[in-house]
Amino acid sequence: MICRSVILGVALLCSLTSGLAAQLRIVSPNGGESLRVGSKVTIIWTGVLPTDVITLEYSTDNGASWNPITNTAKGLQYTWRNIPNTVSATCLLRATFQTATPATLRLFGTGNFGNADFSSDGNLVISGSADGNAYIWDSHSAQLIHQYRTESGAGITLKALNSWGTFSPDMKTFATVSPTPDGPANGNVARIFDVATGAKLHEWTLLDPSNLASATGHCQFHPDGTRLAVTGEDSIRVFDVASEAVVSKLAGFVREDAFYTEHSIANYLDWKPDGSDIIAGIAIKSDSIPTYIRASSATGDTLQSYRLKSSYPYVSVNTGVHYSPDGSLFIASTEDTSVRVWNVATGAILFTIRPGLRESVDAVFSHDGKTIATLGYDSLGFNSYNVKLWNASDGSFIRWVGALGFGSGTIEFSPDDARILVSSSGNNVIFQVAQTGLESDMSDGVWSIVPNTGQNVVVYTPDASANVNDLIDISVFIDDPGGAVAAGASSVSFDLHFNETMLEPIGTTPKGTVTGSDRVLHFNLPIVATDTVLTMLHFRVALGDDSVTSLAVAKPLTNSLVVTASNNDGTFKLLNVCTAGGPRLLNPDGVVAMSVPNNPVHDAIQVKVNLIEDGHTSLTLFDACGRAAATIVDDYLTHGTQLFSVPASGIGSGVYYVILQTPNNRLMAPVEVEK
Repeated sequence: MICRSVILGVALLCSLTSGLAAQLRIVSPNGGESLRVGSKVTIIWTGVLPTDVITLEYSTDNGASWNPITNTAKGLQYTWRNIPNTVSATCLLRATFQTATPATLRLFGTGNFGNADFSSDGNLVISGSADGNAYIWDSHSAQLIHQYRTESGAGITLKALNSWGTFSPDMKTFATVSPTPDGPANGNVARIFDVATGAKLHEWTLLDPSNLASATGHCQFHPDGTRLAVTGEDSIRVFDVASEAVVSKLAGFVREDAFYTEHSIANYLDWKPDGSDIIAGIAIKSDSIPTYIRASSATGDTLQSYRLKSSYPYVSVNTGVHYSPDGSLFIASTEDTSVRVWNVATGAILFTIRPGLRESVDAVFSHDGKTIATLGYDSLGFNSYNVKLWNASDGSFIRWVGALGFGSGTIEFSPDDARILVSSSGNNVIFQVAQTGLESDMSDGVWSIVPNTGQNVVVYTPDASANVNDLIDISVFIDDPGGAVAAGASSVSFDLHFNETMLEPIGTTPKGTVTGSDRVLHFNLPIVATDTVLTMLHFRVALGDDSVTSLAVAKPLTNSLVVTASNNDGTFKLLNVCTAGGPRLLNPDGVVAMSVPNNPVHDAIQVKVNLIEDGHTSLTLFDACGRAAATIVDDYLTHGTQLFSVPASGIGSGVYYVILQTPNNRLMAPVEVEK
């Protein structure tokens, strides 16, 4: 008897007749089955809890290689749709369960860390901090080795949250860059210090000719350590470390470039591994459409521009950008929840990853080029940032690594790819990449994938879920396009039905027709023999009159008399729905918003909110460690725009966060208190 202790109410349910521990076991397919190409099968397992998350893989060569099915199966069963068109009589199934959480190491300081950087040997970690210090730790013991004062001004402003720290390749020096209290009113100051003594060796001032308050600060050493690249509001400059002379100024970030007609904010940068080029993300003031420029590090001349299409349904600004180890690709994360991998030479987007429900913060290649690590922002509150691993060849999901709390910013692999370093407010976190406590099982015998000999195709939708206001993509699939084309079918028509109060079509997705709460989209699409995706649909999620809706395919019909079509319906589920008091109807076009008009704050904190629902609402001020510092409002509020104020007399100087909690939405905004 296989068992695990489960407490239901006050009853402890477990068979005590066998001393065996819980053990994962595959029930089916477990040997001897024949699965038809394009069909679906229910995979069943036992020996773990229904809430335990299982990784499922299949092999078509008797276990010599494995292909992913899913990394998020739970509930003791999983419906595997669209059996792949790989005919084989030597197939196996493997299920894996991680019984222990990977070890983590926390590196503590007293400030908000703008970034975290491994030394070239992986033994040290450095961070620049908003408290005006640079911190250096032992990466294995988390012991703080050095704390150097890098800013001499009195008082730290919110602008300094982007303070940066990075090691030189030889680990003898480190560089910082930040909009500092003792620097110019508008601009960044970059400095280089001695690691052993903390003595300042070099300093550069980057003025902002546009007279805009500096919002970014990022620096990085050339791979050989002889030069330092620094971002600024108007440009990126490359300095010679020894002479402190300007080697180049990247032309793609100034007004003289005809393509950029307005001021461009230069965000993060990365050197090409051979040091010849620099790539950086920028945002154009007029539209904030993510744009990347690759420029010569020697001359500053623009070599190539990469820009998302203005018609893309999401509008965002850049966060991180990084080259692949061989320099042939770069990866860029944006605040629209997406991470995109680009081909440097052709400018093509190879694939897109969605690491977070709310925002993609940063993404980076492993040093061996095989894996991508992402930092995604999923929700407000503690443990809201998730670290995940993906296959660098195709963007397929590998597994979840860990979670951490407020203010997470950068992600980086250790030189040996064994650890992942993430910066966060108040402490940095190092995750072990290696999985621990793995438990797995494989099917007892081989099973087969057999050809689809019938003249029927299945048009189907997957199951999906998301939060209110999320932007999601839902694809419509066909199970055997090759067989359909071979039999004479070149197109298929169908209708797609769903609850129109829950999903609003956006972008290129047709609006269809609406009857009551039923929206119907009408399609007549070509069948491509090599592509199982008929179309990808874009939606904005709204809270309507239900929390679940079917994604129902109706009246599928091919243009061939000998190829019939059937349907398989998916389901969309709304996450984190508060049902107390009954359903709350939200207008899909409404926008919940919050701002702090008088930031930074001196006398009173003013918070302006736009609500789209009636109900109990709270505004709470938290410090950087997540402790409640003040309650601004905690009452029943009606929809509309409202302004609230609370005195700052009892609140100390520093960086805080205002959390807006409505019945179905949660927003956060940073607040800086200056006394």
